Amino acid sequence: MTELADEIIIKKINQGDENLFEVLVDRYSEKLLHYVYRMIRSMDDAEDVLQDALIRIYTNLDKFDTSR
Repeated sequence: MTELADEIIIKKINQGDENLFEVLVDRYSEKLLHYVYRMIRSMDDAEDVLQDALIRIYTNLDKFDTSR
């Protein structure tokens, strides 16, 4: 099975398939966690920042421009 592009996933989420957000979380959360950890050097704080970021991403997906 080929992977869906992020833009397609976001379009489908915005059309009501909210369960697909988990695909984006699985795809990017580990890399983002390590990136944030390198900046703030606290795993607990990095996890909090990641959680906050994922919530903000989810609540603002309808503003994402998928036309590019």
